[in-house]
Amino acid sequence: MEHQYPYFFGGSIWRVNITVTAMSLLTCIIVAVFAVLATRNLDMRKPRGLQNMIEWVYDFVSKQAGQMMESADVARFLPLGLTLITYLFVANWLGLMGNVIVDYKTGVPALWITGGSQVSFFMSPTANIFAALGLSGMVILLTHYLGLKQPGHYFGHLVHPHWAMLPLNLIEEFAKWLTLGMRLFGNIFAGEVLIYAAMKIPSLFHIPIDVIPLFVWLAYSGFVSTIQAFIFTLLTFAYINQKLFREAH
Repeated sequence: MEHQYPYFFGGSIWRVNITVTAMSLLTCIIVAVFAVLATRNLDMRKPRGLQNMIEWVYDFVSKQAGQMMESADVARFLPLGLTLITYLFVANWLGLMGNVIVDYKTGVPALWITGGSQVSFFMSPTANIFAALGLSGMVILLTHYLGLKQPGHYFGHLVHPHWAMLPLNLIEEFAKWLTLGMRLFGNIFAGEVLIYAAMKIPSLFHIPIDVIPLFVWLAYSGFVSTIQAFIFTLLTFAYINQKLFREAH
């Protein structure tokens, strides 16, 4: 039995994974709804509910960014950091919860079609290597765009401390893109695969023994998913700061 995803333009190089696209849009909707609900009735004197949560996230991200950037830069890039960490948190958890809650016994929700193929319609978008590398690519492109605003520093950085280091410095920039995306993809994909495997543990004397390893791994994967959202955001701040070329550098 073949496990596939539905595609737009499936027979061409421009094919679009419908599952990843739909899950990315769903993540955006969830984040947008959360932001609206958390800021709808702001009360500076007695914050409560979702406002407390979003204020905690704001303070946490601001503090982490402040350890790497000057205050003016923190204010400039804080919206990006908040967007990244909330988007990645929801995206990373989406497949974990979907596998367990939406279709506990069969794994990801699927549509059985003629020919014995299984078409999947639920996953974390960050469990797709192209989505993860695309996200990291946008971050790296942003850093180079910011660096090119100071071309002297930018090109000088590429040949520092000697022009012979240019190939290694270029490899380093490529490695940033690759490792940022692959780290995210690898951790989220592995978590979903092992949860799927745990759901396939057979019952013993009609006792669902799969429940224990399933929820132990779910808790661990949830922790990893949260950490990966934090690490990705933190590294984004770090890479941006490297391309701002402040005097302290």
